[in-house]
Amino acid sequence: MLKDVLTTSFLLIAYLCMLIAFHRLGLNEEINILISSFLLGLSLKQWVSLFFFHGFCIALISGLCIALNDWVMMKFFLFSMLIGMYVIPYLLIYLKKMYVDKQVSSTILIKK
Repeated sequence: MLKDVLTTSFLLIAYLCMLIAFHRLGLNEEINILISSFLLGLSLKQWVSLFFFHGFCIALISGLCIALNDWVMMKFFLFSMLIGMYVIPYLLIYLKKMYVDKQVSSTILIKK
């Protein structure tokens, strides 16, 4: 539990640092949010096991967007973070399964 709290805290700090760094590099605001949120979602899914912390991060950053009254930024954030959290890992699992099935079928044909 403590490991998840510390990991989530570190990832949120890294997310905010990425937003600042990309902004200083002159990256467009929407692209900045898309890249940073995608990476945050992907890293949360990879390193944090409890769904509560996923929801906490989404609620915290969405709450900041609501407080700033920036709905476009919140849409970009939610879209890219959810893609990073759920679409990409399941796509990788599917592709890995297809690759393994292809290898198994080719080894069966070689043995015959």
